[in-house]
Amino acid sequence: LTKSPEKGSIGAVWACWDVPQIGATQAVEAAGRNEVKTYGIDGSPEVIKMVMDPKSSAGAVAAQQPYEIGKTSVDNVAKYLAGQKVPPFTFVPAVLINKENAAEKGKPFLEAAEKAGVK
Repeated sequence: LTKSPEKGSIGAVWACWDVPQIGATQAVEAAGRNEVKTYGIDGSPEVIKMVMDPKSSAGAVAAQQPYEIGKTSVDNVAKYLAGQKVPPFTFVPAVLINKENAAEKGKPFLEAAEKAGVK
């Protein structure tokens, strides 16, 4: 933002997990550069709330599904221990939460976090 202070010189900031996205969003907003959107991966409650806020520069987050990741891992271990073949890789898709679908897609993540005591 400092090296490219002109509006329109930066379109977006991609963050590889939530903490940098939070920092980038805060920096963008502090600089008054709300045309710059931030994007990231993980989907902590704080980031999901930022994406849900129409005034926030947080544009979207690819939210991981830790419960599904854990369940899939346990299922694979159980299959392996039972002598069944398991694939070398198992993918659990992320859920894209953006401004358009945040109320619907973000709600289950926030509810699960609240139930677990995460704010």
